[in-house]
Amino acid sequence: VFLGAIIGTSFVYDLRFKIIPNYLILTGYGVLFPYAFWTGSWHGVWTALLQVISITAVLLVVYKFGGIMAGDVKLIGLIAGFLDGRDIAKYVILVFYIAGFMGVIKVIFNYISEENEASKRTTIRFTAPILIAYLILYLTKGGL
Repeated sequence: VFLGAIIGTSFVYDLRFKIIPNYLILTGYGVLFPYAFWTGSWHGVWTALLQVISITAVLLVVYKFGGIMAGDVKLIGLIAGFLDGRDIAKYVILVFYIAGFMGVIKVIFNYISEENEASKRTTIRFTAPILIAYLILYLTKGGL
């Protein structure tokens, strides 16, 4: 539930201010490592740290090519620290699948709309797929 609150707040900030504040991500990390220690002692902390580093490293490549923003990379890295190892791949694939679907819908909508070319944008706020994928994973309890 805590992670859902962080993701939901990030979504609202991203829609309103077009940024995910660092203090929100740091709040998540402030809870992640004590939670990991509580649930799995030092092994849980190292596992969470490894998950965060590995997912963040992979997504930094996507960020480098302009496919995702830095705040989204940090947020997905945080989420990976909270997830079970089996659910991380499901979650990241689901996020990009939903983002791709939203992008296709937006391109189609822009194509059929009567707006001028300058007002057509093909970018999406990436926190929407992050939130939707988290809700799907949470509601199905990882059973995709």
